[in-house]
Amino acid sequence: SSLGSDTVWSIFEDRTGTIWIGTNGGGLNRYNADEDSFIRFYGDKAHARDLASSTITAVAEDGAGRLWIGTSSNGLRVWDGETGEWPLEVPGVCARRVG
Repeated sequence: SSLGSDTVWSIFEDRTGTIWIGTNGGGLNRYNADEDSFIRFYGDKAHARDLASSTITAVAEDGAGRLWIGTSSNGLRVWDGETGEWPLEVPGVCARRVG
């Protein structure tokens, strides 16, 4: 499949060489080099452990290999690549405040 949106907010390569692309309205897209295609992750507010937004503004990785996903309207989410938990909500963090 193709990229979820033509408007790209962030591009990130993780420690394994996987490319992650945050888009405006097209969710988080993971590039599959073997098939030259994208796997899309969309926000779904009905599921607490989902991205909760389809606009992804930032992607970063911490020392433990977890991806930190910044959304446009629903704060941060964290994905743990080792456990496959996708995504974890960050306690105390929302779109407009920390604390």
